[in-house]
Amino acid sequence: MTRADQKSWGSAHVAYVALVCAAAPAVGYLAMRAGMGTAGCVLAFAAVASLAVAPWFPALPLSVFVLAAYAVPRYSAEYPVLLQTGLLNWIAALALLGWGIWQWPRRARLRLGDWLVLNMALLIAWSIVCVLAAWLRGTGFDWSAMLHPEQFVQGWILMLLAAHVLGNRASCWILALALCSVPVIRTVIQGRTGVYLEGDVAALSAIALPIALVGAFSLLPWMTRAAFAVLAASQFGILALAQNRGAAVGAALALAVLWWNGRHRLAWGMAAIPVALSAVFIVPSAYLDRFRVLVDPTASHATAGLDRATVEERQQLWSAAWKMFLDHPWMGVGPGNSVVALERYRPGSTTMRIHNSPMDALTETGLVGLTLYVGLFVGAMALLQRSSLRGQSLWPLPEMRMVQAALAAYVGFGFFLSRYDMQLAYLLVGWAAALLYQGKTANIR
Repeated sequence: MTRADQKSWGSAHVAYVALVCAAAPAVGYLAMRAGMGTAGCVLAFAAVASLAVAPWFPALPLSVFVLAAYAVPRYSAEYPVLLQTGLLNWIAALALLGWGIWQWPRRARLRLGDWLVLNMALLIAWSIVCVLAAWLRGTGFDWSAMLHPEQFVQGWILMLLAAHVLGNRASCWILALALCSVPVIRTVIQGRTGVYLEGDVAALSAIALPIALVGAFSLLPWMTRAAFAVLAASQFGILALAQNRGAAVGAALALAVLWWNGRHRLAWGMAAIPVALSAVFIVPSAYLDRFRVLVDPTASHATAGLDRATVEERQQLWSAAWKMFLDHPWMGVGPGNSVVALERYRPGSTTMRIHNSPMDALTETGLVGLTLYVGLFVGAMALLQRSSLRGQSLWPLPEMRMVQAALAAYVGFGFFLSRYDMQLAYLLVGWAAALLYQGKTANIR
């Protein structure tokens, strides 16, 4: 780097820090005006202020975003207020700018041509086309703060950053600790009664579970492994407490992926038998009862009425979504607009989501959008599987398998919960892209 470049780079750092110093109190003030309380204002201010170091530590904003987006209970009164302040937009924008400054002197090749990154770019571009098409048709948009298409842009930014900055073990495991801590923080905030039957925290636990398990058995310092072991046990406890069936499917799929890719599969499979039998007595019987209505419509356990109602409700929502797709097969009704459109197909559903992520993609962006959406996540898992079979070194093989299992959890519970716009899911794909690049580099060496 020439002296002139160094001077320009230093000026960019100063300007960036000045921007963060101006943005942090502004966001804190907006949080106060929105009624988030003193604690919310302080946390909003701290989240933005911490991004001042992004040009030196570009992976840090990923952890900050995960904590800001998911540590606040999704169904609390504070969460919509948090979105209205634009906190997540500020974090994503400043993270992108900080990463650009970090990238500047390195002049590293942008991996925009990588298949996963390109797939995500096509998905974003197609989503914009679908919005324009819906607007030209005269479709009314009534985007709420929780269902706004800006979440896809945030997901794209997180994926782009993750694909370029999660290329070392330290960054990977710092993010892993933040991600695994989120369900625990949520449980502390919400309490036992707040977590019970709450799908959002259960979904986060399903994603965090394989990450925490791999961390507990990885070649990390013993204190870090102990922390991950505690976090893994906590995820099991949270899943048992939440008793969400969709999350159980996701967690089971993640564990199956870990088992399939692990060493000594036969030994682990044999060991899993007594563990599974013990779990029958450890896991609350009410959780197992929630699955009974699937095979016994006359079941009469404590939550039988609710369990039957949710099954019937999903069938009705999926039927209405299918009709919506038939009316708009190619471009859908527009990203973030399925909830409003659903009212025409199932009256009384103005606040209901479809409870199926692939069907969300299908109804909002049509067949092309669904193809890109499925290709993104299934493609990421397939590429990780192919790369892990090539006999990678200790780095990044465990991390590949952990991210693959986390993606499997997302795909599993996505058939029962609407998480099409979940920014964390796209961050996981970017994480996969970074690990695939590192694995390829390791093979070349």
